[in-house]
Amino acid sequence: MDKIQNSVQGAWKTFHGAGETIRGTFNESVDRAGDQVAGRPTGSVESKSNNPGTTNQGVNEVKDGFDKLASKGSTGGSQEGSVEEPNSTPSQQVHSVPPKLPERN
Repeated sequence: MDKIQNSVQGAWKTFHGAGETIRGTFNESVDRAGDQVAGRPTGSVESKSNNPGTTNQGVNEVKDGFDKLASKGSTGGSQEGSVEEPNSTPSQQVHSVPPKLPERN
């Protein structure tokens, strides 16, 4: 069961990371295009979002997802993006999991 759970979590993390990478790259491109249209030097106006950070986070999630898919029953990944419960030890960290689908009638 752990192997199946790791596979599903790894696939979800890879999918989500790819989306974050695309979003960050797209937003960064739009910001650069806006600077060019306005005739400003690139980066002269501070962006409202952290596009390079979003892109890097997405790349890290994709790597973690692949690690989790390739693991054999271990948790895999680098634990980045995981959420710690207040009184937990590192081995008790909670990972994001895709929501459960509703049951069919």
